[in-house]
Amino acid sequence: MTKIAGVILSGGKSSRMGQDKACLKLGNVTLLAHMKNIFRTANIADIFISDANHISDLIANKGPLSGIHACLKQLQGDYDNIVFIPVDMPALNGEILQTIANDSHQVDFIHYENHIFPLRISINKNTIQHITNILNQNANLSIRYYLDHLDGYLLSHDNNVQACFQNLNTMEEWQRYENSH
Repeated sequence: MTKIAGVILSGGKSSRMGQDKACLKLGNVTLLAHMKNIFRTANIADIFISDANHISDLIANKGPLSGIHACLKQLQGDYDNIVFIPVDMPALNGEILQTIANDSHQVDFIHYENHIFPLRISINKNTIQHITNILNQNANLSIRYYLDHLDGYLLSHDNNVQACFQNLNTMEEWQRYENSH
C-alpha cells in the first residue's frame, strides 16, 4: 500500500499579509489548524508542517521550492508520496485532497489543471535530485519550472470547485474570504 504524507507549506514571510498567515483566526481556530483539519477529512493522518519550527529549509532563502525539498529529503524512506498544500488556501476541501492523494497514476507529480496546489510529489531519486540541482544552481526557483522537468499528470476539475483553489495573500483578500464564510 502506498504511504502518503500531508505537508502544509507555512514557511513564507507573509509580507503582503502583514502578519503570519498560519496564526490568522478562522472562526475559533487558526488557519494552520484549519488546514490540518482539511487533511484529516481527506483521511491523510500523517501531517507535517514546513516552517522554521518543524521541517525547516535545508537550503535557506529559496522560497517554497526549498520547503518542498526539505520535506522530500526528511520524509524519504517513510513515505511514497507527499501532498503539499499552502497554509493560505482555506477553501480547499477533503474531497479535492483525497482525489489527488488516491490517484493511481505512477508519475513524479500530480496536480489539478491550472493550479499548482494541491500538489502530490512522489518521493524518488529523480524528484529529489532535480530539486536539489535547481536549488544549488540558483536556477529558476519557481515550482512550475521544477515540475516542467518531471513526469506528471494533471487532473481535471469541475468549474464549481474553482474557488477551492484560491490562496489569500493580502489582508483585503483574507477579510473578503472571512466575510463570505
